[in-house]
Amino acid sequence: MAFLPGVELTCVPALSPDGDAAREGSWHLLAYVPGDVQRAEVRELRAWIAGLTEARGPRMTMMIERLGTFGIHVDESKVLARANGAVGRPHLAAELLEMGVVDTFQQAFDEWIGDGAPANVERP
Repeated sequence: MAFLPGVELTCVPALSPDGDAAREGSWHLLAYVPGDVQRAEVRELRAWIAGLTEARGPRMTMMIERLGTFGIHVDESKVLARANGAVGRPHLAAELLEMGVVDTFQQAFDEWIGDGAPANVERP
């Protein structure tokens, strides 16, 4: 058995000309990298993905700050420790569940951090 390096990207429609951020849906793009992973185009892809990963940190900080305005004080270092790299809403949901703020993982999204919820921050 051989392993192929790859990445899964969540894709969403572009903003409409009026700037409406409402998303009709999303899909997952799977990119596999067979052959020489040191090729120039693979290095460019890695650099682009690194930029996306770095943008997640400030977004998470803003969501945690928004939760704080509702009296929910989350330790950002605990959320980041869960992530082991690219931090996202599932890591924050898990922390909210462990803190007892919500009873289920889904409740964290429905009430606090999902699309349109009070503490959500749209992706950059």
